[in-house]
Amino acid sequence: MIALCVALKPVQGQEAEHFAVGPLPSNIVLPLKYFEGFHIRAGKCIKEVPTSSLYPKGHQVPPGNGSNAFLSVVERCCEGYKRYKHDRQYCVPKCSNKCQNGFCVAPNVCICFTDHVRNLDNECVTTCPIGCLHGHCHMNGTCTCNPGYTLDPNKKFCGPVCSKGCGVNANCTAPEQCSCLPGYQLNTTTGCEPLCIPNCGNGTCIEPNVCRCNAGFVLKDKTCQANCPRGCQNGRCVENDKCECDAGFKLTGNGTICEPICSKGCVNGNCTGPEHCTCWAGFELKKGLCQPTCKKGCHRGECIKPDVCVCKAGYTLNSRGTECKPVCESGCPNGRCIKPNKCVCNFGYNNVSGVCVKWEWNMQTTPAPIRTTHARPIFNPVVNVHPTTRTPLHTTQAQKIITTTLKPIFNPPLIVNPPAKNPQPANQTTVPYCIRSCLNGHCVGQNICKCNPGYAMEFGTWFRCTPYCPGGCPNGHCTAPNFCTCNYGFVKRNGICVYQFA
Repeated sequence: MIALCVALKPVQGQEAEHFAVGPLPSNIVLPLKYFEGFHIRAGKCIKEVPTSSLYPKGHQVPPGNGSNAFLSVVERCCEGYKRYKHDRQYCVPKCSNKCQNGFCVAPNVCICFTDHVRNLDNECVTTCPIGCLHGHCHMNGTCTCNPGYTLDPNKKFCGPVCSKGCGVNANCTAPEQCSCLPGYQLNTTTGCEPLCIPNCGNGTCIEPNVCRCNAGFVLKDKTCQANCPRGCQNGRCVENDKCECDAGFKLTGNGTICEPICSKGCVNGNCTGPEHCTCWAGFELKKGLCQPTCKKGCHRGECIKPDVCVCKAGYTLNSRGTECKPVCESGCPNGRCIKPNKCVCNFGYNNVSGVCVKWEWNMQTTPAPIRTTHARPIFNPVVNVHPTTRTPLHTTQAQKIITTTLKPIFNPPLIVNPPAKNPQPANQTTVPYCIRSCLNGHCVGQNICKCNPGYAMEFGTWFRCTPYCPGGCPNGHCTAPNFCTCNYGFVKRNGICVYQFA
């Protein structure tokens, strides 16, 4: 056997590439060495790619050397070739059976070593004198086969015998045992048939992984599929020119586009996905609906269109157009409008019939408040102790003093109330009205407060009633009717406040 040395023509200044192979089959074509002026090493192909993809992000991209300034020509291994692991600038062919005892000279083409031959399984096996598979070698270099085997026509190796034959697309791989060729599978009725992975679908597998489609179907993704020449967006072609939509989509009138479904509709927006709305400009999605937005705000109002605010009844839009403010028909002089027709007066003013008026004390018509006094010692009937001598009193004694001697002092301080500013005529009935609320009391006339039982009008006021303790609260203060709270440092003993260390 003569070894053929194939030399690729080198570029000037470079060394030639050599590798030893057996005789090349006539149908093997070596890869081109040149393509439009570009030198191509064996097994390498060129490809145009965007020049920007060859540089880091943000790097200045120079003009490319491709068909235009934005493209560059790059080398890559051709189909059926791989990078040589010892020097990655070279591409070498790939053989699926690893080419044991031979050279892989082209994709899936193996040339056997000297004294080796290709058997029926397309493997390189030894011949005499090295060895004789399924037989033994003689000194003269001939081979004698084991029982069930016979020499091949070239008398180089022993092959199994199948007396009935194996038919098409099969080999005898053991005595009286047939096996389908690679890429074929056994059909018990018809024998070995070609295998296509994936299945051809609407077509016929005529060779290993080669489909012939039925009429009206096209080969797509290695299988024969229905043909929808107008397309089938968001769906799949189930029959010729017939689409079936994916879940959440429905077919439009033209029968080629499946549009998304929004069951609640998509007012002021577009249905861009199943149950998903994309709102128009000036609208935003709220509770599944596209509602208008007012960029400046619309407090106390309703945004009916983008940046169009309509106020509720009793409100009007302020000058900046940012919120709706309440309207008071009176204008709220000396106060501010907090709700429709409701004013809050400024400090020093009181609301009189919805109008804020300044409160003034008329010293000429309103006498100063008068508090009654009594020179006699004050007695607290609750504790039954004389306030001066601090001696306990019997019940009968205390009751006698309470009902006779000290009776006048139980009257609370008297306060003269200011007269009404606008007195009504005598023949007209009036509804009690007080410009201030009566604390611990109730209004009985025009700016006249009456205190609740156990309370007396505070000195200097006409509207504030405070708790009343008839006997006073020495070393304490009256916090509830007839109840004293001692000052700091004093404790209550026998009902009176005394110094706690006494």
